[in-house]
Amino acid sequence: QQQQQQPLIPVAAESSRLTRNGGQTEAYLWSQTAEEVVLHLRVPADTKAKELQVAVFPEHPDPAVGGLPVHVVHVTRRGAELWRGELFGSVVLGDPEQADMDQERHSRGSDAGAGSAAAAAADMSWVEWQVHDVPTTTADDGRRERLLTITLRKDAPLSQIVQWWSSLVRGGPEIAMSALQDRSAAQQARNKTFLDNYAEAMRLFKEKVKNRKPEEIVIPDDLGGQDDGGDGGDSADDEGEG
Repeated sequence: QQQQQQPLIPVAAESSRLTRNGGQTEAYLWSQTAEEVVLHLRVPADTKAKELQVAVFPEHPDPAVGGLPVHVVHVTRRGAELWRGELFGSVVLGDPEQADMDQERHSRGSDAGAGSAAAAAADMSWVEWQVHDVPTTTADDGRRERLLTITLRKDAPLSQIVQWWSSLVRGGPEIAMSALQDRSAAQQARNKTFLDNYAEAMRLFKEKVKNRKPEEIVIPDDLGGQDDGGDGGDSADDEGEG
């Protein structure tokens, strides 16, 4: 029985960049910044951009992240599913109609390396992706691994908070949040202070609403009649005197 070929591992320099604040599995590598999360999906070496269809779409809302929707990444090649995963956090999507137009640009372009795919991906507003190669450490023979890189913009229930993901997908391997390179102690302290202040403000608001007593407003029954009749008569007298 032929042994299944294991995924190639990018060289140390590339691996560090492609997994910064993230991690890797046999299927993908991922990285993140305060604003974005980037998926690097391992694809067959002969994959061309025009063969791929990349979609990110929302599913059911998640109360754990303020009711934001759970987003799913779906990648197919020549009509067959290549990869599917529920993202750990919510992301911001653009116009699906624009995505269809950009997908058509990908399908028309050739894939001589990453150049044409990157150029087509540059103006994508819904899902930004490109196909490119990275060198591997398997041997000194110039072998390279092909990756599909998908860049997504994070969404968060509170815009003032930087949301770091502990995993790329739900149920996937988690990373140690304390080991994130770009998560500074000062930033963590600011986030904690904001969250503490927000929680206290919400507590006070709920307490105020709970203890609020209804106020009775009395409106005289003949208020409308006095306005119509009295004001009308005075207006007529004034006109007569003029």
